Amino acid sequence: MPDGVSIRLNSPDLPATHPFLITRLDGTRYYGVALTFFEQINNDDENISQFSSSTAFISLNRLIENYNRTCRHQRRSSLLIYASKTICLIGSQAHYSIFKRILELLYRMTIEHDLYIPSPSLSHSAFKFNVGERQLTVWQPSIHDNDLPLLDFNLLDFFSLLGVVDLVTCALLEHQIILKSS
Repeated sequence: MPDGVSIRLNSPDLPATHPFLITRLDGTRYYGVALTFFEQINNDDENISQFSSSTAFISLNRLIENYNRTCRHQRRSSLLIYASKTICLIGSQAHYSIFKRILELLYRMTIEHDLYIPSPSLSHSAFKFNVGERQLTVWQPSIHDNDLPLLDFNLLDFFSLLGVVDLVTCALLEHQIILKSS
């Protein structure tokens, strides 16, 4: 979390996911999805001092003092404090939707042991595995179909958000495409 730990009082946000791409200096790419959620922390002085000293962006004690000034009727012991936590999956293939589904399932279940998810071999185009009680299937293009890269996004959402003019502008600027009419 580049902005540090985020703290909420009494009303945590719903879990949110976002995809990301890591490109190393040698050009290799790693694709990932992060799921950020809020978990209640104990309202004792030891936990509060731990969180307020571990982040440079927010002082939890100052936040609680401001909250207590505005809501004097509520006691500090009844104050619910939530801290953000993030889990993520990173892989060498851009399986964004399956990463998101796995993270959402992991968030909902209690982890009692390590979860092993096999990596697909290059010769197989699909494999199935279980996460909790759900069975998930991952499809991977054949190594012989190198015409288009794996794209695991809903393109309808992409085009509706970007718009035709911006899409053409991005394509022309990024790939230096020249249009020729006859």
